[in-house]
Amino acid sequence: MYSSLFLSLIFALLSCCSTSASAEIITLQNGDIIHAVVKEKTDTQIYIEHVNLGAFPILLENIVSINYEGEAISDKKAAVSPFVDKGLFYSGFFRNWKRTLEVSLNGAVGVSDNSKFRSALEMRYEDNKERWLYSMFYLQTEKDNKTEENRLTANLIRDWLLPDSKWFYFSKVGYDWDKFKDWDYRIRSAGGLGYEFVKNEKLNIRSRFGPSTYHTVGDENSTTVMEANFGLEMLWKIWDNHTLGIHNDLYPSISNKGEYRNVSTLDWKINLNYYHDLGVKFGLYNEFDSTEEDQFDLKYSISLILGL
Repeated sequence: MYSSLFLSLIFALLSCCSTSASAEIITLQNGDIIHAVVKEKTDTQIYIEHVNLGAFPILLENIVSINYEGEAISDKKAAVSPFVDKGLFYSGFFRNWKRTLEVSLNGAVGVSDNSKFRSALEMRYEDNKERWLYSMFYLQTEKDNKTEENRLTANLIRDWLLPDSKWFYFSKVGYDWDKFKDWDYRIRSAGGLGYEFVKNEKLNIRSRFGPSTYHTVGDENSTTVMEANFGLEMLWKIWDNHTLGIHNDLYPSISNKGEYRNVSTLDWKINLNYYHDLGVKFGLYNEFDSTEEDQFDLKYSISLILGL
């Protein structure tokens, strides 16, 4: 039921493909032929303008040949102007970051009225000196015109990479707001060492460990707790358009013996190779907190994603 809206949107997008008269003829690996204007290129993909579909990218590895006004070009990167990243919303900020917006909306009307809205933003950047990851999600659920969930979580991780070493330093901060918790908001921080177990084009596996703390602020309860942080992260490019990300962070309490938190996420993303990296994401999120009455907080989502 939850996925019907998104699947229908996807099939609508896929079904509207048609050819159009234009100077460029692009032949794909699967045998499809696209008539469109090639606008820009990167090292991995080209951006085209289609008369019906608008502008969208195609991976170079999926292209057999490009024909310009009857003349075949063997180098698929030739005769295309370089792609210029103008930043988030063309603001100039976060240039050369991988930026993704995610939206999902589910609902039902009948015996009971309910709706669930989720939005998320993720931005990544990496060079030979540093690596950044910013992620944020907002979730609101209503049933029979009564709000049952209303929360926001944001995280920022920075890694300092060491030359010719699998070791790195890291720091991270986080913010949580939840209307239905006994605190108003929670601020988290951690830092320490990290290690790259595997790093190549297909698979990345790394860990982080170090001291951590969180501080809650509320009308009745304001608490600071010292913890340890043991994190494991995997990013796997299963196929050209399919990626799987798994993250797990264990936080055993130092201040209160026997208490701990554990946060796990699993994201499977499918890139449809259309306008602005349009795709679909299947996600799982679970937070276990031994101090809460409801210790497990498992969420799942099916979302549309769009490159920014």
